[in-house]
Order: sequence, then structure tokens, then C-alpha cells
Amino acid sequence: MKLKIEEVIVVEGKNDTRRIQEVVDAGTIETMGSAVHEDILGQIEHAEEVRGVIVFTDPDFAGEKIRKIIIEAVPSV
Repeated sequence: MKLKIEEVIVVEGKNDTRRIQEVVDAGTIETMGSAVHEDILGQIEHAEEVRGVIVFTDPDFAGEKIRKIIIEAVPSV
């Protein structure tokens, strides 16, 4: 039985979603790269209000950029 994560996990892409779901039962939002679109930021903002959000990106330049964009748009993340 997989651990259930209440929060929504923000990841970079489909492969990250697949890997997360192999290990835990959790919903994900994919940023589809480091150019995070406004609709994705809206999804993240809504998820933060309803369930909470965990940002789980790679520890590289693109991952850092994604985290900064999200934190600017949704400071409570």
C-alpha cells in the first residue's frame, strides 16, 4: 500500500509524475519546463488554497527557476 500524500506535488514533467506515482499516492501538477504558464500558476494557487502544495523540482538551474517563479506567484507555497 502506497503512502497517501494530501498535498499536490508540483513537478517538471510527465516522467516526474510517473516516478512520483510509482512511490506514493499523490496528485501532481506538471510545469512542462521552466517557462511556467499563467494557467499552471493558477492551478498551483488553487491547489495551495485547497490541499497545499509541495514543489519537487530538480536541483539544477531550471528547477531553481521554476521554484522562484512559483514562489513569486504563490508566496505561501
